[in-house]
Amino acid sequence: MYNKKEVYHVTVIVILITIFIALYTLLFDTAFSFVLTNVSNIIKNFIGGA
Repeated sequence: MYNKKEVYHVTVIVILITIFIALYTLLFDTAFSFVLTNVSNIIKNFIGGA
């Protein structure tokens, strides 16, 4: 039905996609937290200054 080379290729592709999604999610989460913190500080400064 399938030869071992095809199975190997599919497995590698799936693993790579999984790693890519994990990294992307991690980076997005970190960036989102960073932006959220900065926006909060800017709003606090604006309200405090005004």
